[in-house]
Amino acid sequence: MFLDDGLLDEADRAIRSAQDELGTDSIVERYRATLTLRRALNNEGLMEEDRLAMLLEAERIARTCTTRWPHDRYHFRVLADVGIALADRFGRLDVLDDTIALMQAVEVDNPDPDFVRDRRDLEGTRRRYST
Repeated sequence: MFLDDGLLDEADRAIRSAQDELGTDSIVERYRATLTLRRALNNEGLMEEDRLAMLLEAERIARTCTTRWPHDRYHFRVLADVGIALADRFGRLDVLDDTIALMQAVEVDNPDPDFVRDRRDLEGTRRRYST
C-alpha cells in the first residue's frame, strides 16, 4: 500500500520490519526491488550515474527473486519494470532481453497462461525499442 501511494520512506520501514520478522521472504524481497526501482525513478535530485546504480541494484534484487522463486510471475514483472526503466533512461535493452529469455525458459515447467501472456506483452514492449 505504501508503494502504491508513493510513500517510499514508510514502505522502506515496513519492508525492514518484515525482514526482521520473517527473514528472507519472496514477497518482501520483491517489494524491496520495487522500492529501489521507485526511488531510482522518483528522486529528481539524483545524478544519472546514481540513478543507474540504483536501477542496477533493483535489477540484482529482482534477478535474485526470479532465481529463488522462478514460478512467481510477479518477480518477472518487477525485473521487466527495471528493464523498461533501463531502456527508457539509458537505452539499455539487455535486461529486457534477459527477462524474456528467462521467462521462456520457465514456461517449459510453468505453462500458466498468465505467465505466457506477461512474456508476450513484454516482447511487444521490447519491439517498441527496436524501431
